[in-house]
Amino acid sequence: MRKKRKKKKKIMMMMILKKKKKKKKKKKKKKKKKKKKKKKKKKKKKKKKKKKKKKKKKKKKKKKKKKKKKKKKKKKKKKKKKKKKKKKKKKKKKKKKKKKKKKKKKKKKKKKKKKKKKKKKKKKKKKKKKKKKKKKKKKKKKKKKKKKKKKKKKKKKKKKKKKKKKKKKKKKKKKKKKKKKKKKKKKKKKKKKKKKKKKKKKKKKKKKRQAWWRRM
Repeated sequence: MRKKRKKKKKIMMMMILKKKKKKKKKKKKKKKKKKKKKKKKKKKKKKKKKKKKKKKKKKKKKKKKKKKKKKKKKKKKKKKKKKKKKKKKKKKKKKKKKKKKKKKKKKKKKKKKKKKKKKKKKKKKKKKKKKKKKKKKKKKKKKKKKKKKKKKKKKKKKKKKKKKKKKKKKKKKKKKKKKKKKKKKKKKKKKKKKKKKKKKKKKKKKKKRQAWWRRM
């Protein structure tokens, strides 16, 4: 039993020593990793950027303040001298304004008489348009009487054909309005005659002058 106990103690002591050795090795590895993370290069870059921005702002503020102060002092002295001279001239101009008000009332009465003459001319133009509308209504009444006689013989088949006949009559009225073509033909004939006459007159004058010089 004593031998067994001694073996157990040795085994236990060996296990404890192994644990201590492992712990010491782990501590050494951690110290090496911390040294690599610490870098001093990043801190130097931030300080250089801040110094360049401060120098540019100070130069711009000094130039603008000096120019504004000199201009304001000269303008204030000139305005005080001009106000004293204008007070004496305002009293003389008040008498002339009363005469101008009487002339404006006479001009308004003349404009009312001219408006009455223009209204009479517009009524004559409206009478010509009413005569054309009466001719269109008479043609429609005569054709409706003939359709009533056909309804008694055939009830359903001829109702669809009546709508097509009304559309053909509207196309005939549009053909009567073709009067614009006559005006265009007259303008083309006048332009051609003027160009031909000018060219013939210039050639005849040159021939007569050359004949006079040869005889002399």
